[in-house]
Amino acid sequence: MSVTDRYVADFKAFAGNGAASAPSWLKQIREGAIARFAELGFPTTKQEEWRFTSVAPIVDTPFSHPASRIRHPVLSQIESLLIGTGPRLVLIDGRYAPELSSAAGQAGGVRVESIASAHAVPVATSLASTSRATRLGTTARLRP
Repeated sequence: MSVTDRYVADFKAFAGNGAASAPSWLKQIREGAIARFAELGFPTTKQEEWRFTSVAPIVDTPFSHPASRIRHPVLSQIESLLIGTGPRLVLIDGRYAPELSSAAGQAGGVRVESIASAHAVPVATSLASTSRATRLGTTARLRP
């Protein structure tokens, strides 16, 4: 089984389990993205846009969900790590920690939330911003 096949198989397991309750518009984006990935595989340094960036470390790393969730620290435990008083986005093991994050000083119209809670966003807004990369039809690039 190739690495690409392994990622596609992992996606299928996720789609049937963890993502089963996702809204149809998000399922559509995910399915389009994995189909494109299955077609193209991982980029290589032989491709012009990736000539200076090797993704081999990502390809060679087996990823899995953590066996158990760790307890989140409380704000007083991370205060010494904070820089300034502006907006703060805290991720723990790759998951958004809203109780430790802050929107103080955040620009108007900006929302910071987990993808799971973003499902409540009107479809037109979410679809337009989330699928921008998949609509390009080539290498995914996100633009503001």
